[in-house]
Amino acid sequence: MSFDEVMDIIRRAEALWKEAGDDPSEQQYYDCVSLLKLAINKADEPIGYLHSILAQVHFEVNNYPAAWQEAENALSLDCDDFVSQFIMTVIAFSIYADAREESQNKSMGFMDTLNAIISIPKGYQQGQEAGRKIGASIGSKQYEKQAQETFMKELENSVNLFKRICNQGIDGYNFIDFSNKLMKMGDGLAKNGVNLDENLNLYSLVANIPIDNVSFKTDDEKNNIQTIQMIANGRLKL
Repeated sequence: MSFDEVMDIIRRAEALWKEAGDDPSEQQYYDCVSLLKLAINKADEPIGYLHSILAQVHFEVNNYPAAWQEAENALSLDCDDFVSQFIMTVIAFSIYADAREESQNKSMGFMDTLNAIISIPKGYQQGQEAGRKIGASIGSKQYEKQAQETFMKELENSVNLFKRICNQGIDGYNFIDFSNKLMKMGDGLAKNGVNLDENLNLYSLVANIPIDNVSFKTDDEKNNIQTIQMIANGRLKL
């Protein structure tokens, strides 16, 4: 199948998912996944971007095991896929935080932990069940130390990837999007009392990352980037 035909399927999937909104039905979810899998299977060669889109769809309905797998698939084909790496980091942190809370007999659940760092649509799956499945497969929700090691590895991967793509060159839209994701995670880490080494401080990362290789489309975009860095710097003073 030609690239244009594959992209036509992707556009149909994206239109369907946009129409589904923030609370997709099970049918809408499966229809979108079916289209994305068709595109992946029909492509003449593996394309990381397609797996990344599928990872995001799985993530948005709380299907974390499938999201993790597709994010891994995407990164194996495109090591600069920040969105997929961030998805893995969020899931790994949620498992670690849940393991900490469980060991300390706290009541905050898996979904509450996730919502502390990223906006998650309601979806039709139960977060607790998904948490147990993904925990058993990638880091073990039952063992706090192992879950912590998994999270720290994925967080370091996200930090290093952000530095690399900013150094290589990044457009303003993605810089703003990725910076906001990192800031939101930084807020979640602070809320959960997770202390990190300075080299993993997400506020410091966003505040101090050089923007020489960020391309701006408009002066407003450049101004927004400067504002984000100021906000991150302000977080460091709190």
